[in-house]
Amino acid sequence: MQRIHKTNVYLRNLSGRKLTRDETIGKKMISSKSIAFILLGLLYMCADVRGEGNLKLVYGLCNDASFADQGYETTVEEVFQDVKVNTPSSGYSYYDHIPVDNQNTDFFYGHGACNGVITKSECVNCLIAVINWVRKECPWRYRAQYQLADYRLRYEFYPF
Repeated sequence: MQRIHKTNVYLRNLSGRKLTRDETIGKKMISSKSIAFILLGLLYMCADVRGEGNLKLVYGLCNDASFADQGYETTVEEVFQDVKVNTPSSGYSYYDHIPVDNQNTDFFYGHGACNGVITKSECVNCLIAVINWVRKECPWRYRAQYQLADYRLRYEFYPF
């Protein structure tokens, strides 16, 4: 029968003193925690690089004048839809104008913009959020402009 020799390995602190078993286990746990924090930090940085947009409100403006004509509301909704659909595929910045009631005399003008580091689908989703915000905060207005950290929506009754 062969005899197995047990080799003792001791960790020493900076002054040369042998560390106890409890102290060495504690040292291993600290290094495991450090590794976990490093991995979490790397994951966080990777998520940030992916580019999810920031919906933090920078400013919002609504015109005091409001309209009562259903045709105006329909046209503003058409501007919203056109900006939402075309901004991501137009270099993340898209200008539009749509006639009110197809009369070609009165127009609503619109502009949508997204930060170029986000994906096209994130741009669309965030423009939807901004449009809903404008609908809620500026109903039936001739002009509204909302700037979020990574998105911008503007429409008005006059060219800009």
